Amino acid sequence: MTDRKKLPQWAALFLTLLLLTGCGGREAAEPPEETELVQDTVDPVPVEPEPVEEAAAAEPEPVEEPESALEPWRRYPGELPDYPDFHVEDAQGNDVSAELIDLWYASSAVYNVDDYQMFQRGDMSYNYEELLDYEPVVSSVFTENGKRQLELTHLGLGNSIPFPLIRMENGSVYRRTGWKTGYFYGGALKDMEVLTAEADRLTVLVTYQRDWGGAAPDPDPRYDTLEWVVVRSDGLWKVERYPYPEDNPDGMLYSTKGTYTDSLGNEWDYSYEIPLIRFDCEDAERVNREIRDGMGSKVAEELANMEEGLSLSVNRVSYHLTGKDRVVTLILKSEYVWEYTDYAVYHYDQDLNRFLTNEEMLRRLGKNPEIYLRVLREAAEQEFLASVPDADIEILGGQEFYDRQYAATLSEENLNLDTMIFFQGEKLYAIVPIYGFAGADWYYHIIPINI
Repeated sequence: MTDRKKLPQWAALFLTLLLLTGCGGREAAEPPEETELVQDTVDPVPVEPEPVEEAAAAEPEPVEEPESALEPWRRYPGELPDYPDFHVEDAQGNDVSAELIDLWYASSAVYNVDDYQMFQRGDMSYNYEELLDYEPVVSSVFTENGKRQLELTHLGLGNSIPFPLIRMENGSVYRRTGWKTGYFYGGALKDMEVLTAEADRLTVLVTYQRDWGGAAPDPDPRYDTLEWVVVRSDGLWKVERYPYPEDNPDGMLYSTKGTYTDSLGNEWDYSYEIPLIRFDCEDAERVNREIRDGMGSKVAEELANMEEGLSLSVNRVSYHLTGKDRVVTLILKSEYVWEYTDYAVYHYDQDLNRFLTNEEMLRRLGKNPEIYLRVLREAAEQEFLASVPDADIEILGGQEFYDRQYAATLSEENLNLDTMIFFQGEKLYAIVPIYGFAGADWYYHIIPINI
Protein backbone atom coordinates (compact mmCIF):
# COMPACT_ATOMS: atom_id res chain seq x y z
CA MET A 1 0.00 0.00 0.00
CA THR A 2 1.32 3.51 -0.91
CA ASP A 3 1.86 6.11 1.88
CA ARG A 4 -0.63 9.01 1.96
CA LYS A 5 1.00 12.25 0.51
CA LYS A 6 0.28 15.36 2.57
CA LEU A 7 -0.50 18.52 0.53
CA PRO A 8 1.03 21.87 1.56
CA GLN A 9 -1.47 24.26 3.18
CA TRP A 10 -1.25 26.76 0.27
CA ALA A 11 -1.97 23.97 -2.27
CA ALA A 12 -5.03 22.87 -0.38
CA LEU A 13 -6.37 26.44 -0.28
CA PHE A 14 -5.67 26.85 -3.99
CA LEU A 15 -7.47 23.65 -4.82
CA THR A 16 -10.49 24.71 -2.77
CA LEU A 17 -10.59 28.10 -4.57
CA LEU A 18 -10.60 26.36 -7.94
CA LEU A 19 -13.54 24.22 -6.91
CA LEU A 20 -15.56 27.16 -5.60
CA THR A 21 -15.04 29.35 -8.69
CA GLY A 22 -15.74 26.57 -11.18
CA CYS A 23 -12.24 26.78 -12.76
CA GLY A 24 -10.24 23.85 -14.00
CA GLY A 25 -12.27 23.36 -17.21
CA ARG A 26 -15.57 22.39 -15.51
CA GLU A 27 -18.90 24.14 -15.71
CA ALA A 28 -19.99 25.51 -12.36
CA ALA A 29 -23.36 23.75 -12.48
CA GLU A 30 -21.82 20.29 -12.72
CA PRO A 31 -20.70 18.93 -9.36
CA PRO A 32 -17.46 16.97 -9.39
CA GLU A 33 -17.50 13.32 -8.68
CA GLU A 34 -16.21 12.46 -5.26
CA THR A 35 -13.66 9.98 -6.61
CA GLU A 36 -11.85 12.73 -8.60
CA LEU A 37 -11.09 14.67 -5.43
CA VAL A 38 -9.11 11.89 -3.85
CA GLN A 39 -7.74 9.78 -6.64
CA ASP A 40 -4.46 11.69 -6.84
CA THR A 41 -3.87 11.55 -3.13
CA VAL A 42 -5.10 8.16 -1.93
CA ASP A 43 -4.62 4.74 -3.43
CA PRO A 44 -7.67 2.52 -3.14
CA VAL A 45 -7.44 -0.01 -0.34
CA PRO A 46 -8.83 -3.40 -1.32
CA VAL A 47 -11.23 -4.71 1.31
CA GLU A 48 -11.60 -8.43 1.63
CA PRO A 49 -15.30 -9.23 2.05
CA GLU A 50 -16.07 -11.10 5.23
CA PRO A 51 -17.40 -14.55 4.54
CA VAL A 52 -21.15 -14.66 5.03
CA GLU A 53 -22.42 -17.85 6.52
CA GLU A 54 -25.38 -19.04 4.52
CA ALA A 55 -28.45 -19.77 6.60
CA ALA A 56 -29.73 -23.26 6.21
CA ALA A 57 -32.86 -23.34 4.10
CA ALA A 58 -35.87 -23.59 6.42
CA GLU A 59 -37.99 -26.67 6.01
CA PRO A 60 -41.37 -25.55 4.65
CA GLU A 61 -44.16 -26.21 7.14
CA PRO A 62 -46.74 -28.59 5.77
CA VAL A 63 -49.93 -26.76 4.77
CA GLU A 64 -52.93 -28.59 6.08
CA GLU A 65 -55.69 -28.47 3.52
CA PRO A 66 -59.16 -27.71 4.84
CA GLU A 67 -61.33 -30.75 5.20
CA SER A 68 -63.77 -29.34 2.65
CA ALA A 69 -60.97 -29.31 0.03
CA LEU A 70 -60.16 -32.96 0.70
CA GLU A 71 -63.81 -33.98 0.90
CA PRO A 72 -65.89 -31.72 -1.37
CA TRP A 73 -69.08 -33.45 -0.26
CA ARG A 74 -68.73 -32.18 3.32
CA ARG A 75 -71.60 -29.82 4.13
CA TYR A 76 -72.03 -30.20 7.87
CA PRO A 77 -69.64 -27.72 9.53
CA GLY A 78 -69.51 -29.44 12.93
CA GLU A 79 -67.57 -32.47 14.09
CA LEU A 80 -68.94 -35.87 13.22
CA PRO A 81 -68.65 -38.93 15.44
CA ASP A 82 -67.30 -42.19 14.05
CA TYR A 83 -69.71 -44.82 12.81
CA PRO A 84 -67.31 -47.75 12.22
CA ASP A 85 -70.09 -50.29 11.67
CA PHE A 86 -71.87 -48.29 8.95
CA HIS A 87 -71.54 -49.50 5.37
CA VAL A 88 -73.88 -47.95 2.79
CA GLU A 89 -73.41 -48.67 -0.93
CA ASP A 90 -74.95 -47.05 -3.98
CA ALA A 91 -76.22 -48.99 -7.00
CA GLN A 92 -72.69 -49.24 -8.41
CA GLY A 93 -71.30 -50.75 -5.21
CA ASN A 94 -69.47 -47.59 -4.09
CA ASP A 95 -69.20 -47.00 -0.36
CA VAL A 96 -71.09 -43.75 0.28
CA SER A 97 -71.39 -44.13 4.06
CA ALA A 98 -69.29 -41.09 5.00
CA GLU A 99 -71.09 -38.77 2.59
CA LEU A 100 -74.56 -39.90 3.67
CA ILE A 101 -73.71 -39.57 7.36
CA ASP A 102 -72.54 -36.00 6.69
CA LEU A 103 -75.68 -35.30 4.64
CA TRP A 104 -77.92 -36.68 7.40
CA TYR A 105 -76.28 -34.35 9.93
CA ALA A 106 -76.47 -31.33 7.57
CA SER A 107 -80.14 -31.84 6.63
CA SER A 108 -81.13 -32.52 10.25
CA ALA A 109 -79.34 -29.33 11.32
CA VAL A 110 -81.27 -27.29 8.73
CA TYR A 111 -84.52 -28.56 10.31
CA ASN A 112 -83.27 -28.08 13.87
CA VAL A 113 -84.52 -24.82 15.45
CA ASP A 114 -81.61 -24.95 17.93
CA ASP A 115 -78.95 -25.18 15.20
CA TYR A 116 -76.25 -22.49 15.29
CA GLN A 117 -73.83 -23.86 12.68
CA MET A 118 -75.47 -24.20 9.27
CA PHE A 119 -76.50 -20.57 8.65
CA GLN A 120 -75.37 -17.00 9.11
CA ARG A 121 -78.07 -15.50 11.30
CA GLY A 122 -79.55 -12.01 11.20
CA ASP A 123 -82.38 -10.19 12.94
CA MET A 124 -85.04 -11.70 15.18
CA SER A 125 -88.75 -11.36 14.37
CA TYR A 126 -91.06 -12.68 17.09
CA ASN A 127 -89.70 -16.20 17.69
CA TYR A 128 -88.17 -16.36 14.21
CA GLU A 129 -84.55 -15.71 13.25
CA GLU A 130 -83.41 -14.46 9.84
CA LEU A 131 -81.20 -16.83 7.83
CA LEU A 132 -78.91 -14.64 5.71
CA ASP A 133 -77.51 -17.40 3.47
CA TYR A 134 -80.61 -19.59 3.28
CA GLU A 135 -80.62 -20.18 -0.50
CA PRO A 136 -77.00 -21.33 -1.01
CA VAL A 137 -76.98 -23.49 2.12
CA VAL A 138 -80.31 -25.21 1.48
CA SER A 139 -79.56 -25.69 -2.23
CA SER A 140 -76.31 -27.44 -1.34
CA VAL A 141 -78.15 -29.96 0.88
CA PHE A 142 -81.61 -30.44 -0.70
CA THR A 143 -83.05 -30.93 -4.16
CA GLU A 144 -85.92 -28.68 -5.24
CA ASN A 145 -88.41 -31.27 -3.96
CA GLY A 146 -86.55 -31.57 -0.68
CA LYS A 147 -86.47 -27.81 -0.32
CA ARG A 148 -90.21 -27.55 -1.00
CA GLN A 149 -90.90 -30.17 1.69
CA LEU A 150 -88.73 -28.21 4.15
CA GLU A 151 -90.67 -25.01 3.47
CA LEU A 152 -94.00 -26.78 4.00
CA THR A 153 -93.00 -28.26 7.37
CA HIS A 154 -95.13 -27.21 10.34
CA LEU A 155 -94.18 -27.87 13.94
CA GLY A 156 -96.39 -28.19 16.99
CA LEU A 157 -97.73 -31.61 17.85
CA GLY A 158 -100.79 -32.46 19.86
CA ASN A 159 -102.93 -29.80 21.50
CA SER A 160 -101.58 -26.74 19.67
CA ILE A 161 -101.75 -24.61 16.55
CA PRO A 162 -99.02 -25.76 14.13
CA PHE A 163 -96.56 -23.09 13.11
CA PRO A 164 -94.31 -22.99 10.02
CA LEU A 165 -90.69 -24.00 10.48
CA ILE A 166 -89.61 -21.65 7.67
CA ARG A 167 -91.26 -18.28 7.14
CA MET A 168 -90.65 -15.92 4.21
CA GLU A 169 -91.40 -12.26 4.61
CA ASN A 170 -90.47 -9.16 2.55
CA GLY A 171 -87.72 -10.96 0.68
CA SER A 172 -86.12 -12.42 3.82
CA VAL A 173 -86.19 -16.00 5.11
CA TYR A 174 -86.70 -16.85 8.79
CA ARG A 175 -86.54 -20.08 10.78
CA ARG A 176 -88.39 -20.72 14.00
CA THR A 177 -86.19 -20.36 17.07
CA GLY A 178 -86.12 -22.88 19.90
CA TRP A 179 -89.49 -23.23 21.61
CA LYS A 180 -90.41 -26.64 23.08
CA THR A 181 -88.64 -28.12 20.06
CA GLY A 182 -85.05 -28.40 18.92
CA TYR A 183 -84.43 -32.15 19.06
CA PHE A 184 -81.36 -32.80 16.88
CA TYR A 185 -82.02 -35.94 14.85
CA GLY A 186 -78.51 -35.79 13.42
CA GLY A 187 -76.92 -36.90 16.67
CA ALA A 188 -79.72 -39.42 17.23
CA LEU A 189 -78.58 -41.48 14.23
CA LYS A 190 -78.16 -45.19 15.00
CA ASP A 191 -78.27 -47.05 11.69
CA MET A 192 -78.73 -46.76 7.93
CA GLU A 193 -80.00 -49.51 5.66
CA VAL A 194 -80.52 -49.18 1.91
CA LEU A 195 -84.03 -50.28 0.94
CA THR A 196 -83.77 -49.54 -2.80
CA ALA A 197 -80.79 -48.48 -4.90
CA GLU A 198 -81.19 -47.03 -8.38
CA ALA A 199 -78.60 -45.36 -10.61
CA ASP A 200 -78.64 -42.00 -8.82
CA ARG A 201 -81.27 -42.55 -6.16
CA LEU A 202 -81.27 -44.30 -2.79
CA THR A 203 -84.10 -44.94 -0.36
CA VAL A 204 -82.50 -45.38 3.05
CA LEU A 205 -84.17 -46.65 6.21
CA VAL A 206 -82.74 -44.46 8.97
CA THR A 207 -82.96 -45.62 12.57
CA TYR A 208 -82.77 -42.89 15.19
CA GLN A 209 -83.10 -42.74 18.94
CA ARG A 210 -86.28 -40.95 19.99
CA ASP A 211 -84.97 -39.71 23.33
CA TRP A 212 -81.34 -39.09 22.39
CA GLY A 213 -79.35 -36.60 24.50
CA GLY A 214 -78.97 -35.81 28.16
CA ALA A 215 -76.08 -35.98 30.58
CA ALA A 216 -76.08 -39.77 30.86
CA PRO A 217 -76.95 -42.55 28.40
CA ASP A 218 -80.53 -43.69 28.59
CA PRO A 219 -80.56 -47.21 30.08
CA ASP A 220 -83.69 -48.04 28.07
CA PRO A 221 -83.48 -46.12 24.77
CA ARG A 222 -86.37 -46.11 22.31
CA TYR A 223 -85.86 -46.14 18.55
CA ASP A 224 -87.88 -45.20 15.50
CA THR A 225 -87.32 -45.24 11.74
CA LEU A 226 -88.05 -43.12 8.71
CA GLU A 227 -87.53 -43.55 4.96
CA TRP A 228 -85.00 -40.98 3.78
CA VAL A 229 -84.61 -40.47 0.02
CA VAL A 230 -81.44 -39.04 -1.50
CA VAL A 231 -80.51 -38.46 -5.14
CA ARG A 232 -77.19 -37.71 -6.82
CA SER A 233 -77.11 -34.28 -8.45
CA ASP A 234 -74.00 -32.65 -9.97
CA GLY A 235 -71.83 -35.30 -8.36
CA LEU A 236 -73.25 -34.78 -4.85
CA TRP A 237 -75.88 -36.67 -2.92
CA LYS A 238 -78.76 -34.39 -1.89
CA VAL A 239 -81.93 -34.91 0.13
CA GLU A 240 -85.04 -35.50 -1.98
CA ARG A 241 -87.37 -36.48 0.85
CA TYR A 242 -87.01 -36.10 4.62
CA PRO A 243 -90.21 -36.98 6.55
CA TYR A 244 -89.23 -34.87 9.54
CA PRO A 245 -90.55 -36.56 12.71
CA GLU A 246 -91.87 -33.30 14.19
CA ASP A 247 -93.80 -32.25 11.09
CA ASN A 248 -97.53 -31.89 11.72
CA PRO A 249 -99.31 -32.29 8.37
CA ASP A 250 -102.52 -33.36 10.11
CA GLY A 251 -102.67 -29.91 11.71
CA MET A 252 -103.06 -28.22 8.34
CA LEU A 253 -106.19 -27.68 6.30
CA TYR A 254 -104.02 -26.77 3.29
CA SER A 255 -100.26 -26.86 2.83
CA THR A 256 -99.10 -26.69 -0.78
CA LYS A 257 -96.99 -24.50 -3.05
CA GLY A 258 -95.65 -24.52 -6.59
CA THR A 259 -95.80 -22.92 -10.03
CA TYR A 260 -98.86 -23.13 -12.27
CA THR A 261 -99.39 -22.16 -15.94
CA ASP A 262 -102.96 -21.41 -16.97
CA SER A 263 -104.54 -22.08 -20.37
CA LEU A 264 -103.52 -18.60 -21.57
CA GLY A 265 -99.85 -19.23 -20.84
CA ASN A 266 -99.73 -17.09 -17.70
CA GLU A 267 -97.37 -18.47 -15.06
CA TRP A 268 -98.31 -18.15 -11.40
CA ASP A 269 -96.33 -18.87 -8.23
CA TYR A 270 -98.75 -19.98 -5.52
CA SER A 271 -98.51 -20.93 -1.87
CA TYR A 272 -101.43 -21.95 0.35
CA GLU A 273 -100.97 -22.63 4.07
CA ILE A 274 -103.96 -22.74 6.40
CA PRO A 275 -103.83 -24.42 9.82
CA LEU A 276 -106.59 -26.13 11.75
CA ILE A 277 -107.22 -25.54 15.43
CA ARG A 278 -106.28 -28.60 17.49
CA PHE A 279 -107.03 -27.17 20.92
CA ASP A 280 -109.40 -29.31 22.94
CA CYS A 281 -111.87 -26.53 23.66
CA GLU A 282 -115.57 -26.05 23.01
CA ASP A 283 -115.27 -23.29 20.39
CA ALA A 284 -112.47 -24.90 18.33
CA GLU A 285 -115.06 -26.44 16.02
CA ARG A 286 -116.65 -23.02 15.43
CA VAL A 287 -113.30 -21.41 14.60
CA ASN A 288 -112.31 -24.26 12.27
CA ARG A 289 -115.64 -23.92 10.47
CA GLU A 290 -115.04 -20.19 9.99
CA ILE A 291 -111.56 -20.90 8.66
CA ARG A 292 -112.87 -23.52 6.21
CA ASP A 293 -115.71 -21.28 5.04
CA GLY A 294 -113.49 -18.21 4.76
CA MET A 295 -109.86 -18.56 3.66
CA GLY A 296 -110.31 -22.31 3.07
CA SER A 297 -113.04 -21.81 0.50
CA LYS A 298 -110.81 -19.38 -1.42
CA VAL A 299 -108.04 -21.96 -1.63
CA ALA A 300 -110.47 -24.71 -2.65
CA GLU A 301 -111.73 -22.47 -5.47
CA GLU A 302 -108.22 -21.71 -6.70
CA LEU A 303 -107.21 -25.39 -6.70
CA ALA A 304 -110.35 -26.13 -8.73
CA ASN A 305 -109.39 -23.33 -11.16
CA MET A 306 -106.01 -24.96 -11.67
CA GLU A 307 -107.72 -28.21 -12.65
CA GLU A 308 -109.62 -26.31 -15.36
CA GLY A 309 -106.69 -24.19 -16.54
CA LEU A 310 -108.22 -20.93 -15.33
CA SER A 311 -106.31 -17.88 -14.11
CA LEU A 312 -105.85 -17.33 -10.39
CA SER A 313 -107.29 -14.58 -8.23
CA VAL A 314 -105.65 -15.50 -4.90
CA ASN A 315 -102.15 -16.84 -5.27
CA ARG A 316 -101.00 -16.80 -1.65
CA VAL A 317 -102.64 -17.63 1.69
CA SER A 318 -100.44 -17.66 4.76
CA TYR A 319 -100.71 -17.46 8.51
CA HIS A 320 -98.76 -16.04 11.40
CA LEU A 321 -98.80 -16.70 15.14
CA THR A 322 -98.17 -13.84 17.52
CA GLY A 323 -99.51 -12.67 20.86
CA LYS A 324 -98.77 -11.44 24.35
CA ASP A 325 -98.34 -13.30 27.62
CA ARG A 326 -100.60 -16.37 27.52
CA VAL A 327 -102.83 -15.12 24.70
CA VAL A 328 -101.97 -16.55 21.27
CA THR A 329 -103.25 -14.75 18.16
CA LEU A 330 -103.65 -16.51 14.81
CA ILE A 331 -103.57 -14.15 11.79
CA LEU A 332 -104.66 -15.50 8.40
CA LYS A 333 -103.69 -13.49 5.34
CA SER A 334 -104.80 -13.94 1.71
CA GLU A 335 -103.14 -12.03 -1.13
CA TYR A 336 -104.92 -11.34 -4.41
CA VAL A 337 -103.06 -10.95 -7.67
CA TRP A 338 -104.39 -7.38 -8.06
CA GLU A 339 -102.62 -6.30 -4.85
CA TYR A 340 -105.52 -6.56 -2.45
CA THR A 341 -104.98 -8.29 0.92
CA ASP A 342 -107.58 -9.79 3.24
CA TYR A 343 -107.18 -10.90 6.89
CA ALA A 344 -108.85 -12.98 9.59
CA VAL A 345 -107.76 -12.88 13.26
CA TYR A 346 -108.45 -15.21 16.20
CA HIS A 347 -107.30 -14.94 19.85
CA TYR A 348 -106.86 -18.00 22.04
CA ASP A 349 -106.36 -17.80 25.83
CA GLN A 350 -104.20 -20.69 26.97
CA ASP A 351 -105.20 -20.29 30.63
CA LEU A 352 -108.96 -20.08 30.01
CA ASN A 353 -108.74 -22.64 27.17
CA ARG A 354 -111.09 -20.71 24.92
CA PHE A 355 -111.12 -18.09 22.21
CA LEU A 356 -111.58 -14.42 23.15
CA THR A 357 -113.37 -11.48 21.60
CA ASN A 358 -111.35 -8.31 21.02
CA GLU A 359 -112.88 -6.69 24.09
CA GLU A 360 -112.10 -9.73 26.23
CA MET A 361 -108.51 -9.78 24.98
CA LEU A 362 -108.02 -6.08 25.70
CA ARG A 363 -109.32 -6.42 29.26
CA ARG A 364 -107.37 -9.66 29.75
CA LEU A 365 -104.15 -7.82 28.86
CA GLY A 366 -104.89 -4.76 30.96
CA LYS A 367 -106.15 -2.34 28.29
CA ASN A 368 -109.26 -0.15 28.63
CA PRO A 369 -111.59 -0.74 25.62
CA GLU A 370 -112.97 2.83 25.76
CA ILE A 371 -109.50 4.35 25.64
CA TYR A 372 -108.59 1.92 22.88
CA LEU A 373 -111.51 3.11 20.70
CA ARG A 374 -110.54 6.77 21.14
CA VAL A 375 -106.90 6.11 20.23
CA LEU A 376 -107.99 3.86 17.35
CA ARG A 377 -110.02 6.72 15.86
CA GLU A 378 -107.11 9.16 16.20
CA ALA A 379 -104.67 6.71 14.63
CA ALA A 380 -107.05 5.93 11.73
CA GLU A 381 -107.54 9.66 11.07
CA GLN A 382 -103.79 10.26 10.91
CA GLU A 383 -103.38 7.28 8.58
CA PHE A 384 -106.09 8.62 6.26
CA LEU A 385 -104.66 12.16 6.18
CA ALA A 386 -101.17 10.86 5.48
CA SER A 387 -102.44 8.76 2.56
CA VAL A 388 -103.82 11.77 0.63
CA PRO A 389 -101.84 15.04 0.48
CA ASP A 390 -104.00 18.17 0.25
CA ALA A 391 -102.58 19.07 -3.16
CA ASP A 392 -104.02 15.87 -4.67
CA ILE A 393 -107.63 16.28 -3.51
CA GLU A 394 -108.95 17.81 -6.74
CA ILE A 395 -107.05 15.36 -8.90
CA LEU A 396 -108.43 12.39 -6.94
CA GLY A 397 -112.12 13.30 -7.18
CA GLY A 398 -112.69 16.61 -5.48
CA GLN A 399 -113.50 17.79 -1.98
CA GLU A 400 -116.93 16.15 -1.80
CA PHE A 401 -115.52 12.68 -2.57
CA TYR A 402 -112.64 13.29 -0.16
CA ASP A 403 -115.05 14.16 2.65
CA ARG A 404 -117.13 11.06 1.97
CA GLN A 405 -114.07 8.75 2.15
CA TYR A 406 -112.87 10.55 5.28
CA ALA A 407 -116.24 10.06 6.99
CA ALA A 408 -116.39 6.38 5.97
CA THR A 409 -112.94 5.74 7.43
CA LEU A 410 -113.86 7.28 10.81
CA SER A 411 -117.40 5.89 11.02
CA GLU A 412 -118.47 3.68 13.93
CA GLU A 413 -119.32 0.99 11.41
CA ASN A 414 -115.66 0.94 10.36
CA LEU A 415 -113.98 1.53 13.74
CA ASN A 416 -115.35 -0.51 16.62
CA LEU A 417 -114.50 -3.37 18.95
CA ASP A 418 -114.78 -5.81 16.05
CA THR A 419 -111.93 -4.12 14.17
CA MET A 420 -109.17 -6.73 13.88
CA ILE A 421 -106.35 -6.23 16.37
CA PHE A 422 -103.32 -8.15 17.62
CA PHE A 423 -100.45 -7.81 20.03
CA GLN A 424 -96.89 -8.41 18.96
CA GLY A 425 -94.99 -8.45 22.20
CA GLU A 426 -95.97 -5.30 24.07
CA LYS A 427 -97.16 -3.44 20.96
CA LEU A 428 -100.80 -3.33 19.91
CA TYR A 429 -101.75 -3.06 16.22
CA ALA A 430 -105.06 -2.67 14.40
CA ILE A 431 -105.91 -3.88 10.88
CA VAL A 432 -108.05 -0.97 9.71
CA PRO A 433 -109.94 -0.38 6.44
CA ILE A 434 -108.71 3.01 5.16
CA TYR A 435 -110.93 4.40 2.40
CA GLY A 436 -108.99 5.64 -0.60
CA PHE A 437 -109.14 7.18 -4.05
CA ALA A 438 -107.83 4.58 -6.49
CA GLY A 439 -108.45 0.91 -7.10
CA ALA A 440 -110.69 -0.66 -4.45
CA ASP A 441 -112.95 1.49 -2.28
CA TRP A 442 -110.68 0.79 0.70
CA TYR A 443 -107.59 -1.19 1.64
CA TYR A 444 -106.49 -2.66 4.95
CA HIS A 445 -103.70 -0.77 6.73
CA ILE A 446 -101.85 -2.14 9.76
CA ILE A 447 -101.36 0.74 12.18
CA PRO A 448 -99.90 0.91 15.70
CA ILE A 449 -102.25 1.78 18.57
CA ASN A 450 -100.30 3.50 21.33
CA ILE A 451 -102.19 2.89 24.56
